Amino acid sequence: MSRIDQLQQMLEEDPHDVFLYYALGMEFLNSDVTKAVIQFEKVLQMDASYVAAYYQLGQIWLQQNNPTKALVLLKQGRQEALKQNNRKAAGEFEEAIFLAED
Repeated sequence: MSRIDQLQQMLEEDPHDVFLYYALGMEFLNSDVTKAVIQFEKVLQMDASYVAAYYQLGQIWLQQNNPTKALVLLKQGRQEALKQNNRKAAGEFEEAIFLAED
Protein backbone atom coordinates (compact mmCIF):
# COMPACT_ATOMS: atom_id res chain seq x y z
CA MET A 1 0.00 0.00 0.00
CA SER A 2 1.41 3.38 -1.02
CA ARG A 3 1.75 6.32 1.34
CA ILE A 4 -1.05 8.07 -0.56
CA ASP A 5 -3.31 5.05 -0.11
CA GLN A 6 -2.47 4.94 3.60
CA LEU A 7 -3.28 8.62 4.06
CA GLN A 8 -6.54 8.30 2.14
CA GLN A 9 -7.53 5.34 4.28
CA MET A 10 -6.71 7.30 7.43
CA LEU A 11 -8.84 10.20 6.15
CA GLU A 12 -11.77 7.86 5.66
CA GLU A 13 -11.46 7.00 9.34
CA ASP A 14 -10.93 10.61 10.45
CA PRO A 15 -12.08 13.12 7.80
CA HIS A 16 -11.57 16.05 10.19
CA ASP A 17 -7.81 15.60 10.64
CA VAL A 18 -6.30 18.66 8.98
CA PHE A 19 -2.76 17.29 9.20
CA LEU A 20 -3.73 14.26 7.10
CA TYR A 21 -4.90 16.55 4.28
CA TYR A 22 -1.64 18.46 4.52
CA ALA A 23 0.39 15.23 4.46
CA LEU A 24 -1.60 14.01 1.45
CA GLY A 25 -0.88 17.31 -0.32
CA MET A 26 2.82 16.84 0.36
CA GLU A 27 2.68 13.34 -1.11
CA PHE A 28 0.87 14.57 -4.22
CA LEU A 29 3.58 17.20 -4.82
CA ASN A 30 5.70 14.39 -6.26
CA SER A 31 3.10 13.04 -8.65
CA ASP A 32 0.09 15.33 -9.24
CA VAL A 33 0.36 19.03 -8.46
CA THR A 34 -3.33 19.61 -9.17
CA LYS A 35 -4.27 17.12 -6.46
CA ALA A 36 -1.73 18.72 -4.13
CA VAL A 37 -3.39 22.12 -4.63
CA ILE A 38 -6.78 20.61 -3.81
CA GLN A 39 -5.45 19.15 -0.56
CA PHE A 40 -3.70 22.35 0.55
CA GLU A 41 -6.80 24.41 -0.25
CA LYS A 42 -8.86 21.95 1.81
CA VAL A 43 -6.43 22.47 4.71
CA LEU A 44 -6.95 26.24 4.56
CA GLN A 45 -10.73 25.84 4.32
CA MET A 46 -10.66 23.71 7.45
CA ASP A 47 -8.05 25.79 9.32
CA ALA A 48 -7.08 29.21 7.97
CA SER A 49 -4.26 29.39 10.52
CA TYR A 50 -2.32 26.43 9.01
CA VAL A 51 0.73 28.46 7.97
CA ALA A 52 2.56 25.67 6.12
CA ALA A 53 -0.30 25.26 3.63
CA TYR A 54 0.03 28.91 2.55
CA TYR A 55 3.73 28.36 1.94
CA GLN A 56 3.24 25.20 -0.09
CA LEU A 57 0.51 26.77 -2.22
CA GLY A 58 2.63 29.86 -2.77
CA GLN A 59 5.53 27.72 -3.94
CA ILE A 60 3.28 25.73 -6.26
CA TRP A 61 1.95 28.89 -7.89
CA LEU A 62 5.47 30.23 -8.32
CA GLN A 63 6.47 26.99 -10.04
CA GLN A 64 3.32 27.21 -12.18
CA ASN A 65 4.40 30.68 -13.31
CA ASN A 66 1.60 32.50 -11.49
CA PRO A 67 3.46 34.99 -9.28
CA THR A 68 0.36 37.10 -8.63
CA LYS A 69 -1.52 34.21 -7.04
CA ALA A 70 1.66 33.10 -5.26
CA LEU A 71 2.22 36.52 -3.71
CA VAL A 72 -1.34 36.68 -2.39
CA LEU A 73 -0.89 33.35 -0.60
CA LEU A 74 2.62 34.11 0.63
CA LYS A 75 1.52 37.46 2.06
CA GLN A 76 -1.50 35.84 3.74
CA GLY A 77 0.80 33.21 5.21
CA ARG A 78 3.21 35.85 6.47
CA GLN A 79 0.35 37.70 8.17
CA GLU A 80 -0.86 34.50 9.79
CA ALA A 81 2.66 33.64 10.94
CA LEU A 82 3.05 37.10 12.47
CA LYS A 83 -0.33 36.78 14.16
CA GLN A 84 0.92 33.52 15.71
CA ASN A 85 4.20 35.21 16.67
CA ASN A 86 6.05 32.65 14.54
CA ARG A 87 9.06 34.75 13.54
CA LYS A 88 10.87 31.89 11.80
CA ALA A 89 7.94 31.16 9.48
CA ALA A 90 7.36 34.88 8.89
CA GLY A 91 11.01 35.20 7.85
CA GLU A 92 10.66 32.31 5.42
CA PHE A 93 7.60 33.98 3.92
CA GLU A 94 9.45 37.29 3.65
CA GLU A 95 12.29 35.60 1.78
CA ALA A 96 9.86 33.86 -0.58
CA ILE A 97 8.00 37.13 -1.16
CA PHE A 98 11.25 38.94 -1.90
CA LEU A 99 12.26 36.29 -4.45
CA ALA A 100 8.79 36.26 -6.03
CA GLU A 101 8.75 40.04 -6.41
CA ASP A 102 12.22 40.09 -7.94
